[in-house]
Amino acid sequence: MYAIVCTCESRSKLHSYRISNISANHDDIIFFNQRLLSLRKCKAFPISNGMNQVVKNIIKGIIFALPVIALIVPKDMFFPFITGRAFIFRVAVEFSFFLYLALAFADTRYRPKRNMLTISFCFFVVVMFIADLFAVNPFKAFWSNFERMEGFVTLVHLFVYFIVASSILKEKRDWHIWLFSTTAVAFFITLFSFLQLMRGAAINQGDVRVDGDLGNAAYLGAYLVFHIFFILYLWISEGNRTKGISESVAVGGLGYTIYYLWRISHPETAFTPAGVWIASVAVVISLLALWFRFSNKTSLKNIAAGCLYGLVLAGQVVIIYFTATRGAVLGLIGGILIASLYLFLKEKENLKIKKGGLVVFLSVVVIIVGFMAVKNTSFVQNNPVLSRFASISWSESKTQARGYIWPMALRGFMEHPILGWGQEGFNYVFQKHYVPEMITQEPWFDRAHNSFLDWLVAGGILGFLGYILLYISAFVILWKNSVFSQKERALLFGLLAAYSFQSLFIFDNLISYLLFVSVLALVSGEAKESAVSDANKEREKHIGVPLLMTSVVLFTIVLFLVNWKAYAQNIAIIKAETPQPEGVEKNLELFQKAISYGSLGTVEAREQLEQISFLILAAPNATDEMKVTFVRATIDQLEKQKEQTPYDLRSQFNLGYYYRNLGLYENTIKVLEKARLLSPKKQQVAFTLASAYIALGQERNDAAAMEKGLNILKETYNDAPQFDQVKIAYAGGLLVSGKINETVTILKMVNNPNGFINNDIFQKLVEGNYTDDAIGFLEKAIQIEPLNPNSYTTLSNVYVALKNKDMAVKSLERLLAVMPSMKEKVNSDIKAIEEYFKR
Repeated sequence: MYAIVCTCESRSKLHSYRISNISANHDDIIFFNQRLLSLRKCKAFPISNGMNQVVKNIIKGIIFALPVIALIVPKDMFFPFITGRAFIFRVAVEFSFFLYLALAFADTRYRPKRNMLTISFCFFVVVMFIADLFAVNPFKAFWSNFERMEGFVTLVHLFVYFIVASSILKEKRDWHIWLFSTTAVAFFITLFSFLQLMRGAAINQGDVRVDGDLGNAAYLGAYLVFHIFFILYLWISEGNRTKGISESVAVGGLGYTIYYLWRISHPETAFTPAGVWIASVAVVISLLALWFRFSNKTSLKNIAAGCLYGLVLAGQVVIIYFTATRGAVLGLIGGILIASLYLFLKEKENLKIKKGGLVVFLSVVVIIVGFMAVKNTSFVQNNPVLSRFASISWSESKTQARGYIWPMALRGFMEHPILGWGQEGFNYVFQKHYVPEMITQEPWFDRAHNSFLDWLVAGGILGFLGYILLYISAFVILWKNSVFSQKERALLFGLLAAYSFQSLFIFDNLISYLLFVSVLALVSGEAKESAVSDANKEREKHIGVPLLMTSVVLFTIVLFLVNWKAYAQNIAIIKAETPQPEGVEKNLELFQKAISYGSLGTVEAREQLEQISFLILAAPNATDEMKVTFVRATIDQLEKQKEQTPYDLRSQFNLGYYYRNLGLYENTIKVLEKARLLSPKKQQVAFTLASAYIALGQERNDAAAMEKGLNILKETYNDAPQFDQVKIAYAGGLLVSGKINETVTILKMVNNPNGFINNDIFQKLVEGNYTDDAIGFLEKAIQIEPLNPNSYTTLSNVYVALKNKDMAVKSLERLLAVMPSMKEKVNSDIKAIEEYFKR
C-alpha cells in the first residue's frame, strides 16, 4: 500500500494532490506517474506505518514547543527563574526520548547517524561522566542544586535532546519551523523587555539593565545574540515569504497582549500608560502580520516580509543594548564581522553579496573606531550603558571578579589537569585559592564566569577538549556541507563565533545551553541524508502497542527517579519558608520533610532552615521552647551537612557562624579552625573565628584567647590593608580589647566611616577622651553619604554624651533639612533630647 503525493505548477501557485490506497510495486508507481502528464513531481512512500508518523509528529511538536520554557517563571518555586524551566525541559526531553527510542527501533531511518559532531558530543558526555564520578562531591557533580539545576543530569538531557532533534528534524523546513517558534517567544520577551525599560515591570536585578524576566541581564544578552542571528538566517533563507515570520510575530505579539491583560488583572500589578501603549502596539503589529499572512497581493507580501523581519530585528538590537551586557554585545559585533568577512572571501557567484559582506565588515570597523574616539567624552561617560562599554580595558578586568577568579581557575586546572574537579566543583577551587582582594566581591563563587574555564576546571584537559570539539565539529561540518547556502553558512559561522566569544565572559544557563545545542543539532541534522528520499526503501517495522507501552513505562520510571523527589523537595522548601496557619511548628515540620527527600536541594533546605531559625530566635512572640526546638533541629542538620561535605567551606562556615550567633564560642572555634585550613585567606571565616576568640576571652577573662583573636584580625588586616572592611574589623577587635589608641589609629585610615557607624563604638571613643576624633569621623561620614540618617543620629548622641544640647538638636535639624520625610522621627528625637536635659 502506497501514498502518492504529486505536485503541479500553474501560473499562480503550486498545487498538491494526494492519491491514497494505490496497491502497486515500485514499477507500477512509475507507470502511474507517467500517466499524470500534468503533474510535475510524484513521491511515493508506505502509509501502513501510521503509528510511526503519529509518534514522529508528537516528538516534533515537543521540540517545536521547547523554546516556550524561556517564558516560564513559576513564582511559587524555589529559584523560580531556574527550577521551573529545568523541570519542564527535563520532562519534555525524557518523554520525547522514549518515544524516539520506539520510533528508532521500528524505523532505521531515524537512528542516529555517525558524524563528527555526534561522536564529539558522545566523547564529551563520557569524559564528564568519568570526571563527575571522581569529583570531590560526586552527588553534587551529578545532580547539581536548585540554584543551578545543571550537573551531569542536565548534560545528559542536552545530549539526548541533540540526538532526538538532529534525528527527527531532518528537513530544512522542520528547522525553519523551530526557528520561527523560538522567534515568536523571543518577540514576546522583547516586548516584555520594553515594558521593563519603560518601568511598567520590575527589573529583577533592580537597576537599568533589563533582563526580560530571564533573571539576569547577561542571560538576556546571550539569548538575544542567538535570536538576532536566527532572524537574519530566516530572512535570507525565506526571502519574501511572509508565512513564517507573520505567524511568529502574530503569536508572539498576541501572546504578550494576553499575558499583559492577565498581568494587570491582578491587584498587586501596577497599571502604567507605557504598558498600555506597548500592548496596543503589539496588537496592531500582530493584526498587520496576520493581514500580510493571508493577503493575496504578492507585491504587498514582498514588502511585508522585509518590514516584519526588520521590525523584530530592530527591537532585539535595542533591547540587547539596554542589557548593557558587554560580552554579548562584543560577541554580536565579532559574529557579524566573521559572517561578513566570510561572505566577502568565499562568495564567488553573486558579486552583490560579496560586496555587501565587505561593506558590512568595514561599517562595523568604522563604528568601533568611532566609538573608541569618543569614549572619553561626557556624553558617553554620563550614559549608564555606553559608559560600561567605554570602561572596557585590561586594567579594569584586573580589578573585577574575573581578574581574580580566572587565575584561580587556571591554578585549579593545574592541580587536576586530566579530569578536573567534576561539575559543580569550582567552589573548591575558589575556596582554596581565594585571594584577600576579593573581599569587595560576593562571598561565594561557584563559576569562573567563563564557560571555557568552567569546563576546563570541571573536566580537565579531556573535558575541555570535548567541549572545544563541539565547536570544531560544527565548523567542519558547516564548511563541508553543501546543504547550506553561502549566506546561511556565513550566519551560522557568525553565530557560533559570537556565542563562543560571549562565553568568555559569562557562564551558561539552561536557555543558552538549549539554543546552543539546537544549533549543533541543526548543523548535524542537515549533514544527514534527506528523510524524503526513502520511497524505494523496504517497509519499516511498525510501532506496536507493546513497544509504545514499554516506552511509556520507562518514561514513568525515569520521571519518578529524576524529577519527582527534586520537585517535591523544591515545593516543600517554599512552603517551609512561608508562614503557616498552624504556627512555626509546621514550618519546622516542612523543613524536615524537605530535607528527608535527600534530593539535590538538601543543602539549600538546610541553609534556609538556618535563616528561618535566626528569625525565630529574634522573634519576641516565639516561646523559649520553640526557640530551643528550632536551635536543636538546625544544629542537627548543619552538623549532618558538615559531615556529608567535609571539604566544602560553605557548609563548615554555616555551622560555625550559627554557633557564633548562639554564643557557643568553643564550638565555633572548633569548627572554624578546621574551616580556615580549607581557605586560609577567607576574611569571612577569619572575622567570625576572631570574634569567637575575643568573646570567649571576655567571657572567661582569658587574655590568651583575646590575643589569639586579635592576631587573626591583624593577620587578615596585613593581607589586604587597603580595604575598609578589614580595617574596621581589626579596629573593632582592638576596641573590644580596650586598646583604644590603636583603634583610633586604624579608624583614621578608613576611607568611608559609614561602615563603622555604631553608637557603642562612639560611646567608647567619647569615654576614652577621643571626642574630636569621634566627631571628625561622623562629619566625614555625613560628607560622603549625606542621606545616611544613622550618621546624624549618632552625631547627635555624641553631643548628648558631651552635654551639648544645642549641637545635639542641630545635628538632627541637619538631618531634617536633607530628608524631610523623616520629620516625625526627627521631631520625636528632638523632643526626647529636650526632656533629657530638663532632668
